[in-house]
Amino acid sequence: MTVPAPFMIVISIVIALVSLSRFSGAQTQTKIVLRNLTILEDVDVIEFDESNVQLSNGKKLEWDQVLDAKIDSDRQQQFDNYVQKIGRTLFRIELRLSRQDWVGAAELCDVLSQTPNEFGKIPQRWKYLTALSKYRNHLEKGNRPAALLEFLSAAKLQPVDLDLKHPMLSEVRLTDSEIKFQISDQILPIWFDLSAAEKIEKEMNPMIDDRPGGLIYLASLRLSGSEFESAVPVLERLAEFRDGPISRWTKLLAIQLELRRGKKMESQSELQTVDLFQMPTKPLAMYLAASAVEPSQNTSNDFTTEIDRKKASVAFLKIPAIFEESYPTLSAAACHRCACLLRSRGLKQESQILLQELFRRYPQTYHSKLVLETKQP
Repeated sequence: MTVPAPFMIVISIVIALVSLSRFSGAQTQTKIVLRNLTILEDVDVIEFDESNVQLSNGKKLEWDQVLDAKIDSDRQQQFDNYVQKIGRTLFRIELRLSRQDWVGAAELCDVLSQTPNEFGKIPQRWKYLTALSKYRNHLEKGNRPAALLEFLSAAKLQPVDLDLKHPMLSEVRLTDSEIKFQISDQILPIWFDLSAAEKIEKEMNPMIDDRPGGLIYLASLRLSGSEFESAVPVLERLAEFRDGPISRWTKLLAIQLELRRGKKMESQSELQTVDLFQMPTKPLAMYLAASAVEPSQNTSNDFTTEIDRKKASVAFLKIPAIFEESYPTLSAAACHRCACLLRSRGLKQESQILLQELFRRYPQTYHSKLVLETKQP
């Protein structure tokens, strides 16, 4: 979105008028121009720091709301410095986020972190925008473990009045549900890149609070590793939460545990619960249901096994058909599992065609990179 030239001219005129007013009289009066071109004249700046500006009417301004100001204080130079280096940079970050330029936003966020001593500390709002930018950037690149850590940070830091003060972020902010439960709408609690999952598990503990999302992800990370039984104590803690979505996520994690134990029949029985196939748990429930039907690799090649392989293949293919755009990682995993099933049925050409579709549609996912590295499903 390009800012219209006439609008930029208006902003330039307002800044010029405010700047001239600084020298128009001997008596100084506070005058603040906001980025929405509102002019505040009946308030004084009581105090300001790296985080915000405190006004005499009891209200506070974020630095990215301030366009220019003349204050009755010997700290004018410091105030101007904060407006330019904090406020302007925050505004530019938000502008890039609103355009979904995650890379550009993340690069701007690094500006302050490279020179923290200039302001004494990194403003809380900067930390939030950094986490939000990197969360969206990692998601786009298919790096779910790194995205998870940034999501948990953003979920803790997002201000409650974000929409009111910063409308540009309304389309990219975390949703109310994500804040309440600390569960990302785009990161399902299942992991395929085991080495990456093991690395971030240790970084999870400081981010777990009284919301259940951190425990959901911690359990899912442990379920992906060789020591999957270590997820049991976490699942026991999650049993304390009775909220609908959380109880469904917890049940799906318990089904993952049963599948890791090789108890597929028990898993199929547990998956008969209809409410598991409602959003937001539906994609993962569909994947686990297909996994529960899929025969084990050491199963004999009899008629029943062939029927189960066909059922599992169809079940896996339904996932990318429904969730191709919203859940690319899960869709890629389902395509990969289906390709393996086709190959086990002697359908090598069909398997190869499906893998080519995987490369084309989900190039950033773990399974696409896995097949490229191993040269086989």
